[in-house]
Amino acid sequence: MASRYYEMKLYGGMMECELPKDFENASTYRTIPDHQEVFVTDTNDQSIIIEILEQADTEDDNCAKYHFDELAVDNEASSSEVITNDPIPDDNVPDLPSTAICHMVTGRQLVTKYKEKGPKAENYLLLYVAVARLKQFHVDIVISYNHPMYIAPGSSSSKMMTADPDAKASLAVFKHLLETLRITDYKLFGTPLW
Repeated sequence: MASRYYEMKLYGGMMECELPKDFENASTYRTIPDHQEVFVTDTNDQSIIIEILEQADTEDDNCAKYHFDELAVDNEASSSEVITNDPIPDDNVPDLPSTAICHMVTGRQLVTKYKEKGPKAENYLLLYVAVARLKQFHVDIVISYNHPMYIAPGSSSSKMMTADPDAKASLAVFKHLLETLRITDYKLFGTPLW
């Protein structure tokens, strides 16, 4: 049976993970900042974003919630709610270093796209946000999965996209991404602090 995943080299091959075949690299048609890797679907408006950010000034057990809240601000969410905030067991991220501190948040946000206005344009997003904190590099690797559970009729996405209400499938994809995430060259993060 053919796999539904493919191996994606990130940041010029310095990181790798496996992604579903229906996610395409957004950099093939739009400019993506150097610190990000962005993958999108063309059927259900889902996206996966991997970012390398300076370590947030927050406690380790709050790091995923911090970045979830930052996404709510960036998304100009009209509402935002954390459902779960838990550490990620080491065996769920087997290819990350044992020194990495990993946390995950599942949450909901109401957001519009492209600065569209009004509740008739608000999409209901389920978001998974995982953070792998590498303290020796003062870096947070932030992985987010945006899963629209409802696409509003007034949203520009409604003309071409259909929401997928199957949250179990997206959670399985997210967990698979984390299980296959590996760093192949630590020079990506600069000089270690120790």
